[in-house]
Amino acid sequence: MAVVNVTVVIGAKTLRSTHLERKQVQKIIIHKDYQPPSLDSDLCLLLLATPVEFTSLKRPICLQEKERVWDRCWMAEWVPTAVHGPPENANMHLKKLRVSQISWRECSKRVRQLPRATLCAWQEQDTNVLFSPSQGDSGVPMVCADHGSQRLFQAGVFIWGQSSGSRGRPGVFVSVAQFIPWIQEETQREGRVYSFVGAPGSSLACAPQYPLVLGVGWQLLLTAMLTGDKSSHWA
Repeated sequence: MAVVNVTVVIGAKTLRSTHLERKQVQKIIIHKDYQPPSLDSDLCLLLLATPVEFTSLKRPICLQEKERVWDRCWMAEWVPTAVHGPPENANMHLKKLRVSQISWRECSKRVRQLPRATLCAWQEQDTNVLFSPSQGDSGVPMVCADHGSQRLFQAGVFIWGQSSGSRGRPGVFVSVAQFIPWIQEETQREGRVYSFVGAPGSSLACAPQYPLVLGVGWQLLLTAMLTGDKSSHWA
């Protein structure tokens, strides 16, 4: 995919919102070990041509330094709004689904040749809403909430699944925590290094009050922040 054809949209929950902002991508950095059709290292970074200026509606998300098991997570994707008339009249909006993480060992019983640098999740019990990112929207986030700090962390990036989100059919995600050294290496190479500050286990590069952050949309939830800066060139 040519860089000229890639944009990042932020600040809105529908693609026709007057608050929507588009950012041109300057460079796509694909992990050197990614060899399709394998799921290993299926991850890339986007360097934006201009920085994102954060506001109360545009907030960064946390990245965890070490992998952990989460009990409160969501995944989200852009879906068309049902309308009467031609398809071009449909508006795209964000839809989210509550999911539960399952262990790698349990997931490997259902997914053959499951890479080690992945994690799995499926639909939370008693959740009526169901959608399937596997129908064309790989790359959606798995976003998890930390109860103590009231922060959102991006735990995963969706890569594969059959009717993902349904019970018994887990969705497979890249484990973001396992790629933190690569993220730091590549952002340093570009002169805009991502780093962690503060006490062990915490990140001051992200915003508190997770209900607000979750509502702004999944593109912004993919943002990797420059610590201590008020803007970011990364997505």
